[in-house]
Parts: sequence; structure tokens; C-alpha cells
Amino acid sequence: MNPSPLSISKSQGTLKVVLRGVWQIERVPQLQEALQKVEASPKTIIEVDGKGLEALDTGGAYILLKYMGGWRERGAQVFLSNFKGEHQHLLELLSQTPEVKVCTKPLTPNPFHQLGEWAHALLKDTLDFFAFLGEASATALSILVKPHRAPWRETFYEIEQTGAKAIPIVVLVALLAGVVISYQGALQLKRFGASIFMVDLLAISMAREMGPLLTAIMVAGRSGSAYTAQIGTMKVNEEVDALRTLGISPMEVLVMPKLGALIVALPLLIFLADLVGIGGGMVISRQILDISYHDFISRLREALSLQSFLVGVAKGPIFALPLALISCFRGFQVEGSAESVGRYTTISVVNTIFAVIAIDALLSVILGNMGI
Repeated sequence: MNPSPLSISKSQGTLKVVLRGVWQIERVPQLQEALQKVEASPKTIIEVDGKGLEALDTGGAYILLKYMGGWRERGAQVFLSNFKGEHQHLLELLSQTPEVKVCTKPLTPNPFHQLGEWAHALLKDTLDFFAFLGEASATALSILVKPHRAPWRETFYEIEQTGAKAIPIVVLVALLAGVVISYQGALQLKRFGASIFMVDLLAISMAREMGPLLTAIMVAGRSGSAYTAQIGTMKVNEEVDALRTLGISPMEVLVMPKLGALIVALPLLIFLADLVGIGGGMVISRQILDISYHDFISRLREALSLQSFLVGVAKGPIFALPLALISCFRGFQVEGSAESVGRYTTISVVNTIFAVIAIDALLSVILGNMGI
């Protein structure tokens, strides 16, 4: 469902109509329905604010001018404010045209046109991300060369927010994952008299795959979304522009602390998730398969090699890079309104979770072929 294309507020005798989103020909019926809610009366002052306007074409401009003319006929005073230069120029040009005919019927979507728009948006996002990645790499190298420039205080704060405060949810999810794996595996292995291999199944799956993957997904949903929303809100409030005006690099004070915090915190959270998941499975194995804790730990030493454990923990920094970079990149893409913050936060969570799962699958294939 599309959000409302305008909002109406009244202050000190002025009726403020704030335009937002896309004002294009395919949305003409919705634009008309929204504009009809503006109640114009004699001596009413109506301010049409275009700051939140993302796109405007001839159809949207015509509908706006038409209703503005109707408000003036009722005796209202109407004026424009905060319109971008190209939008202001289009309105002025269209107001000088004697007559314009606009089709108000919704256009039938052309699949080839939609495919082209999707491909263009994907290419633009890819190029923008590589530019962002290059800037982040240059900033990281400059900090490595001059460590005194590193924002240590902000980094330790992010470690607390990303790591310490994420422990409860990571522990809960890892515990439930260990319980589910043990319970489902026990039901099958018990039928074949291979109950002791429950330890192998649990240890390897938690240490190599489930522990790192579930932890990264939880951090992506919890911390990644917070990164995007924080930077996006700062952009909407023009705080990022204020940092640049003061000569402070937003990449250095906003992105690098978050990236460093995830690189440090994610392996530690994965280690904790492995312990809790295996511990939960050990309890279930004791209850269902009657495997004593001593036998479980003895088999665990044989089943779980140091190499498998380190592979799982080493995935932490690898997952941290795309998680932090994509989340911050989407935050810097926010512009215009709070609705944009919500949209890009959703996109960020989807992108980061997809990236983590794709990288995990790729690592599994590569390590499998290498015999690791």
C-alpha cells in the first residue's frame, strides 16, 4: 500500500500542505483523492511545501496546479515553498501552457519497462556501493597508518551496544537451536541405535554453520537495522551535512566505529552461541538418549576438532564486513522523509541477511573443496 502523497497541518492561520513521495502520472487518481481533502476557504493561507517531493512529472504537476487554481478561486492565498529547482521550473513552465490534457486512468505496467527500471536501479546501487566501499577502504587504511586518528571511544561504545547488549537474544536463539537440533536428531538416530553420534551432529552443525549463521542473522536484524536507522535519521535531520561542514568525516566517525565493533564483537558472540547451543543439546541428549554428561563431553572432544571450531569463529569477521558496510551504505541513501528511513531500513535488513547466507554458502563450498 502506497503512503499518502501529502500531509496537512494548520498553524497560526496557515494551512500547510506538505508533498512527499512520487508525484507521477501513474498515481494521478491517488493524488486527486488526497488533494480533495484540502479545505480552502476565503482568506485562508495555504503553503504548499515540496521539500519531501522525490519525483515530479507533467501529470503530477498538472494535478497540483489544477487544485491550486481551484483554491485561489475560492479566495485562498496559495504559495509554494522548498521546491527543488527542477520541480519549480516544471511548475512555472506548465502554468504558462494554455491547456493540458492528462490521462487519469492508471497505466498498465509494461514488464519490459519494469525490468529495465529494476536493472538500472540495481546497476546504480552497485556502482554507488563500490564507491562507498572505496571510500571506506581509504579511511580504514588512513586509520591503520595513523592509529591516533581512530575514534576509539565511539568504537568501544558500539562494541557495548552491538556485543554486550546482544548477548541475551543470541543466547536464547542459540539455546533453542541446540535443543531443536538435538531433539530432531535424537528421534532419528535412536531408531538405528546410533545415539552417540548425536554429539557429532550437534557439535559440527552448531560450531561450523548454525552458530555463526544464526548469530550473524540476529545481529543483522538487531544492530544492522539500528545502524541504517541512526545514519538515515541523521541525514534527514541534516546532521551528516553538519559534520561535513565542520570538517569531520562521516565515514570516520559513523562507519569505522561500527565496522570495528562488529569485527570484534561478532566472533565473541559466535563463540558464546556455540557453547550455549552445544550445552542445550547436551541436556536434551541426557533426557532423551540417556547420554551422560561425561560421555557427551568425551565424545565431543573426538567429534569437534579445533579446526572446525576455528572455522566457525573465523566467519565472524567475514560476516561483519558486509553486515556493517551494507547497513551504513543504506543509511547514507536515506533522503527526504521519515518514510525513507523505514524503507531503507527494511532494504538494509533484507540485503544483509541475504549477503550473510550467500557468503556462508560460498565458504561452505570453498572449504569443502579444500578439505577443511
